[in-house]
Amino acid sequence: MIYLIYPKDPTTSFLDILLDNFSSSISEGKVQVLNCEASDDSYSVAKKNIQAIPDDSKIIFMGHGTPSILYGGASQTFVKKSLIKSSDMDTFKNKTLILMSCYSASLLKSSRRIRNYSDSIGFGLLPSDLSETTVKSNVEKLKLNESDIKNYQQCLVDIFSKLIDLLLNTTNTTEQIVNKLRLLINTNINTNILEADNTKLASLLYFTNVDIHYD
Repeated sequence: MIYLIYPKDPTTSFLDILLDNFSSSISEGKVQVLNCEASDDSYSVAKKNIQAIPDDSKIIFMGHGTPSILYGGASQTFVKKSLIKSSDMDTFKNKTLILMSCYSASLLKSSRRIRNYSDSIGFGLLPSDLSETTVKSNVEKLKLNESDIKNYQQCLVDIFSKLIDLLLNTTNTTEQIVNKLRLLINTNINTNILEADNTKLASLLYFTNVDIHYD
């Protein structure tokens, strides 16, 4: 069983297609989606559902984050709030955790002990809109535009889709999966250099790959 925590947020709606890609696995009970809508009540329900996930489960979080927070749902009238704080990370003790969110690598490093050193994969900056490209100097220097961000989003969908497929349909260890993840990103880098002649996107994907954290 894979538990997919996916807060509802218009800025990450490009990931909705992943639910379509794995609709059969969801209907067959191989993947359970835990939503967090843009309301206080939904936050409360989501926290209880997350706390109820059993040991030895595989968990994927897809949403926004910081080095100390995983955010819940948001809307035009509801500002996103903390769903999981660094002090709550013991919720994921003895569970395999993959955080598809910005700066999740830092969150995983700081919480490793309270998670009982369980397997995890995290990332650095994963910009989902243009405003996020100014927070790191190496990314800001690329001078990305809206089209670049849209193309990057498509690359993330492709990479994350294959990552979920690996979790569902192979017996690979987490270390093997992260190695294959790096290869997937390298393939996207080569495609953008050799076929699309898009060195800016290739550079952004390179930074994504470098920032991957596994423990």
